[in-house]
Amino acid sequence: MGGLRRRREATVSGAYDFEGLETVAGIRRLVHVAVIDTLGMENSLSRNRTLAYLAQVALHTLEVGNLEERIMALEQAIHDKRIEDETPIFDIEESLPAGDNKEAL
Repeated sequence: MGGLRRRREATVSGAYDFEGLETVAGIRRLVHVAVIDTLGMENSLSRNRTLAYLAQVALHTLEVGNLEERIMALEQAIHDKRIEDETPIFDIEESLPAGDNKEAL
């Protein structure tokens, strides 16, 4: 039974180009597929509620994706700044005056 389920999951995932819910892109793809399928349904109150809900989910997913990109950019900027601010250990010794005792460090 488990093997049949895994094969079916692989077939359906391939048909819908769905890679999982681990990334924002994967979640966006799932919402996109749900919206397309819902739009294909007969017009009804239930369909319209579903579309409104999916629109809310899509907006939230876009917001989270935007925040994810911004955080990555900030982390990269901080990382780059730290690398620029670091003084190599060998420059410290070269900056000591000639008469100082280096063992006192």
